[in-house]
Amino acid sequence: MALDPNTARAAERSPFDQIYKAMFRHPATIRDMLRGHLVEPCGPLPAATLAALDLRTVRRLPAEWITDAFRSRRGDFAVCVSFRESARRQGYPRHLFLHLEHQSAPDRVMALRFLDYDGEFGRELVASGIVAEGDGCPILCVVVHNGRTPWTAPLRAADLAPVPSAIIAECPQARGLAAFYPWGYYVLDLARLRCEPPIPGSIVSLMAAIEYADRHALPKLFAEGPVAQTWRALQMPLRRTVSMWIRHVARRHGMEAELEEMMDLGERSEVTSRLEETLDAEVAEARANARAEGLAEGLAEGTARGIAGQLALLRSQAVVRFGEPAAARLSALLAELPGQEGLRQVGACIVRAAGPDDLLRGVGEIVRRSGNGGLAR
Repeated sequence: MALDPNTARAAERSPFDQIYKAMFRHPATIRDMLRGHLVEPCGPLPAATLAALDLRTVRRLPAEWITDAFRSRRGDFAVCVSFRESARRQGYPRHLFLHLEHQSAPDRVMALRFLDYDGEFGRELVASGIVAEGDGCPILCVVVHNGRTPWTAPLRAADLAPVPSAIIAECPQARGLAAFYPWGYYVLDLARLRCEPPIPGSIVSLMAAIEYADRHALPKLFAEGPVAQTWRALQMPLRRTVSMWIRHVARRHGMEAELEEMMDLGERSEVTSRLEETLDAEVAEARANARAEGLAEGLAEGTARGIAGQLALLRSQAVVRFGEPAAARLSALLAELPGQEGLRQVGACIVRAAGPDDLLRGVGEIVRRSGNGGLAR
């Protein structure tokens, strides 16, 4: 469904909610948050609890539910992670639920908001059959804070309406328990993380680096160092989401041109890998078909189809980098290439070439060596 104009304009002015929802919809981000930031000593979960979870089962849940009064309520993000079968035999429940709320400024009554939301959320889990009536339904409440000032709001509902000690003494509460519904919540504070050295391989640390980078630091972050290493190692489609975020930040700082080459290098590498995967998949499929049908022509046809697809993708990438004239000259050269192995080297040549002349010289050399039987595998 298309956004109404007012909502669309608001999203363009302040896209942070959309950005963070896009990041946390990827299971890899949730797994990284659990492993690196929600487990002791940093977070509320004991190490044994994290080990009991099957992190392969991370899945997003609808963050909208209907109250008993038939009103629609919406949270930012809800996630379900299942416990291992062996852990359940030791007393763990079937699932752990995470309720994430993104905040750019402290909200004094955040604990009451979680108390309100998650009462309805728990009833929705039972009504939808995800949780059986009477089973454990642990909901870990997390605020993802990207504000410029520290988070100062109370973390427990009890702190908003404390019972005077003259009436009843406060019961001791385990540190981890205080982050669960109905007691309170935990703050994943990106502002705090930006003051710490980036963690290689950490997606959450990468998010903090992007969020707080100024226009001078941003290009360097993604050219070298732990943040650059983390970004380059991301798998699709998470890498694509991060690339879109970086481009948004670049536009905000008025520095699209400075980051364009860096981003293009990453995307060109992705395209080259995809070209190789496409060709390999086509050839493998053709071989399988030939074996199944006993037809040698099946292999030849499939190989030809794979090469044709490879040629089309190489030409498309050449158009993006160097324009239509260079791509047309490249196509003429590729028509002289006798074998499919040379196409892999052409893909690498497109990525590395400094300009159209450099590209055509390199591809011409590949064609010449291939014709002489000297193409290295």
